[in-house]
Amino acid sequence: MVVVLYEQSQTNCATARAAGEDLWIGTRELESATGWSMKPQGLCRGDICVPVPASQRADYVAGDAVLGGA
Repeated sequence: MVVVLYEQSQTNCATARAAGEDLWIGTRELESATGWSMKPQGLCRGDICVPVPASQRADYVAGDAVLGGA
């Protein structure tokens, strides 16, 4: 289990996993821990979205997991 610290909260994430220096976290747990969600236009929190370029999507998204801290 991984504990994600974000702002003033901490969330236990059962499916998060480390891969070398990277942290991969399931999209549901990411949203629960941070409020950010994966949408077709990228990672979003409310009206703010950070695009994930299609050419680099595989670097940041693997199935139902995203690279934390990306």
